[in-house]
Amino acid sequence: MSQPTISVLLPSLNQAEFLPAAIESVLEQDFADFEMVIADAGSRDASRAIIARYAAQDARLRVCPPEGDPGLAGNWNHCLTQARGRFVKFMFGDDRFMSRSALRQLHEVFAARPTVVLATSAVQLLDARSQPLGVRRGFPRAGVYPGVAVALNCLQRLSNFVGEPSVVMFRADAAGRGFNPRYRHLVDLEMWLRLLAAGELAVLAEPLTAFRTHAGQLTARNVAAGTDAVEARWLLRDAWQHPVLGPGLTRRHLFRALYTLRKQPLPGGVTDGLEDELLQHIGPARYRALWLQHKLTRPLSKLLRRLSPSQAIRG
Repeated sequence: MSQPTISVLLPSLNQAEFLPAAIESVLEQDFADFEMVIADAGSRDASRAIIARYAAQDARLRVCPPEGDPGLAGNWNHCLTQARGRFVKFMFGDDRFMSRSALRQLHEVFAARPTVVLATSAVQLLDARSQPLGVRRGFPRAGVYPGVAVALNCLQRLSNFVGEPSVVMFRADAAGRGFNPRYRHLVDLEMWLRLLAAGELAVLAEPLTAFRTHAGQLTARNVAAGTDAVEARWLLRDAWQHPVLGPGLTRRHLFRALYTLRKQPLPGGVTDGLEDELLQHIGPARYRALWLQHKLTRPLSKLLRRLSPSQAIRG
């Protein structure tokens, strides 16, 4: 078979309720040059029967289950090893495309600008009954942004402005080692930061994908267990040592990151020493000056971020 332009990757586990909508939203795309790889990690519901039914109907769909229990990042990486396309688009089993032109619109961005390594869009939020919860925009304006600047803004606020894997598309040859299996909560953001260090981010204004929020998701359990606080520290330390991102982390970036970390204490009251390292690097006097400036300018900064799209990148 010839190489497809896009590989749509669907890692699945016990998502039978939502799988038909996810699969059909991919097969209905008006951009036909894609393959769809589904890796079901041992579902105990009707998922495998649903997947087999769709695979029998469309030759673009390949069923590639992983061996054993690879875990979250492991199954995502298994999907990457099966991908043959030049571009990668994840689609989780409980999400779906909102637009039949989603693949085409995302591909056009890469075709027009070779320096773009990652593309994202606004996202439609849905509840478990597919009722709309509003549109989320990590960037108030569409356009192409410097990847390093976006990465530094994500780091200083310890937030994922890019979006979940179902929302983005990236160049397959930029994926490198894939997702870091050490992470369980910020596994996607860790990958986006490495991609952003290598090129630009394209942002589309239309909500091309629907991201579903429901009780069965791992996110709420991770937050309750304090996994987000632990991995935020890993992420910042890894970035601080990164050859591209590290030199870009100014004292102002690190101050804002430290300010956020102090609001997310580690579970059990333990410490990893990172906060002390950051404070020493910033300098106690400089930290106090930045803290005072932050408190005085915070109301105005919030207003500017709402009114000025450029604030989403400059921070």
